Amino acid sequence: MKKKVLSVLLCMSLLFGMGSYGSPLHAQEEQTEEQMTQEEADSTDIVTEAQNGAHEGDNALEFGETAPIPMMDAEGNITYVTEEVSPVVEEISTFVGEGTSEKVVNFRSRKNGSVVTGLTYYTEYKTGKEEYIYGPSGADAAYLGESGGKVKFMISGTVGLVNANDVQVVNLAGTNVSYYEVYNGWIYHYISSNLNTQSSSQLKVGYAQPYMKNGDRYYSYDGHYFYRDYMTMLKDYRNENRANSINPNQPYYNYYQYLPLRSKAAYSGAELNSIINEKVKSNSKMRNLGDTIINAQNTYGVNGLIVSGIAANESAWGTSSIAQNKNNLFGLKAYDSSPGESADTFRSPAHCVEEYANEWMSKGYLEPTDWRYYGGFLGNKGSGINVKYASDPYWGEKAANIAWNLDKNAKDRDRYTIGIKDTINTSHTELNVRNGSNTSSKVVFRTKNHSNHAFIVLGEEKDFYKVQSDPVLTSARDAIDFSTGKYNFEKMFLYASKDFIQIVHKGKDSNVNPQPQPEPKPDPQPDTGAATLSSSVYNIDGSKKLISGVKKFPVKAKEFSGNIKTANSGKSMKTETGKNGNMGTGSKVFVYDAGGKVVDTYQVVIYGDTNGDGIVNALDLLRTQKDILGVKKLSGLEKTAADSSRNGKVDSLDLLKIKKQIIGAKEINQ
Repeated sequence: MKKKVLSVLLCMSLLFGMGSYGSPLHAQEEQTEEQMTQEEADSTDIVTEAQNGAHEGDNALEFGETAPIPMMDAEGNITYVTEEVSPVVEEISTFVGEGTSEKVVNFRSRKNGSVVTGLTYYTEYKTGKEEYIYGPSGADAAYLGESGGKVKFMISGTVGLVNANDVQVVNLAGTNVSYYEVYNGWIYHYISSNLNTQSSSQLKVGYAQPYMKNGDRYYSYDGHYFYRDYMTMLKDYRNENRANSINPNQPYYNYYQYLPLRSKAAYSGAELNSIINEKVKSNSKMRNLGDTIINAQNTYGVNGLIVSGIAANESAWGTSSIAQNKNNLFGLKAYDSSPGESADTFRSPAHCVEEYANEWMSKGYLEPTDWRYYGGFLGNKGSGINVKYASDPYWGEKAANIAWNLDKNAKDRDRYTIGIKDTINTSHTELNVRNGSNTSSKVVFRTKNHSNHAFIVLGEEKDFYKVQSDPVLTSARDAIDFSTGKYNFEKMFLYASKDFIQIVHKGKDSNVNPQPQPEPKPDPQPDTGAATLSSSVYNIDGSKKLISGVKKFPVKAKEFSGNIKTANSGKSMKTETGKNGNMGTGSKVFVYDAGGKVVDTYQVVIYGDTNGDGIVNALDLLRTQKDILGVKKLSGLEKTAADSSRNGKVDSLDLLKIKKQIIGAKEINQ
């Protein structure tokens, strides 16, 4: 592929998207009628946008095929290129339904083969929220089939439904899709902006993990679970799990991409000055801003290193036209129709930084009642600031890439402990965040129902994690203080239930003990060798003394025992049924020796059957929901059965699987 590198750096901006929300199936820790009275106001986003004139800073939209596209390399350098190769893949596939295998979604072309030059709107699959994406910043998405006459896809941590006419669904073979590669101890993300050419942007996303090999290529459209094989990844995505990834129980999170902005950089103003000045050109509006950025961090509680990354990404390191002419480093109010005219003007770059930290971040994107709030971290299109700030699906990664490079001396990285709510993007728990470490304490805010919500975990108390607060709090820490953007790191903390948060990164000085995660589950085997039972129909786990794999239920004891035999001669067995005379969760199989002595006891687990009656019905759905809400917790084998998704926790994904089983849409994998 040939690309022309432009000598003129252009400043381009985003026309922001309109939110439209339905009634998603979601779970909350618990909520009373009083707590539920505050409805999401996202349906009024367009009104708010019109009133505020707010810009979600981004790169260009609505330009022609030959217009420049911004690219970033692993060192954070930004160049603008024009393509000499069409982004339309010549072989245009017929739109087909789920079950088709080797396909990829091309966001650079419409179904009829015309080039996409602006935003593409889609609906988030689980929540019904309307969002948007800019194809030239990330062309490819995983093809998950068809739902309701629309193409189902996954990109940048979100699963969406897009009109079939707005994208191209093509054969995977011969295309250049995005991928990850490990080299010299680092993970690099190679992002495709044109499926007919080699990847464009190359981003540094963190340290290589123990389960990765140097030089190996991996695929992922969430950046958390990695696959060596593209088709294996698609199968997991379609089954709404990550069971066959190389790290099913250890999701990876790019530290700077998921570090909440309510954190402090390890650098002084003078040190940050030196680091930035070494990187930028002599005419850059970012020169000598280190003191200002750190002062804003300490006053308004917005991480200086991450703010520097955002500014560099948005202003091409302080050289864009609106940075030069208007001291605007963050693309604020630079509307696509007239970015030069509409963009805000500031007295100085320092004035821009202070207003950005106070008005746009502390009182805006980091404030949970604000319509733009999807978590106070960079994130991606599934969660974080990226959701509403940018149509570029990898905007958060790009700012994080710059932060990694600014921290070249490794003084700042890995200082904080990060916990994640809902590590798989098909789970959407709406979690209460409280002012105390018990369920009777006051709920200060709720996270909304996006997945992959990041917290800074400061400590633990009983069943709760102590977390850094996203919103500014009142002196009593029992409510959000809307009167100011000033933030106190020491006094502004809250609590969230451990049951809903997985520690994914332990900070250097942390005393938090991450909850143990389940080991990877092996493929079911008929007999482990240590088992005293065997079956050609059911799965026998001799080490855990469990029998699973009951696919047709209810099943009576006689039929059940007819499909099991003792593994050794001289032994016999006897079954103990559950409720209704069926074999259900908790039913037992006793193994006797020749003398009639019990030598082994197995328990049956039927995923979805939480009460042991051997069937999956609305009662099981209710019991699972109560567990999620904290109304009545399940324990033991009942909790194991409720985890029908096998992701190590009971969440909204399990509710959905049970519901599909009940209505006959899709059977739970037993």
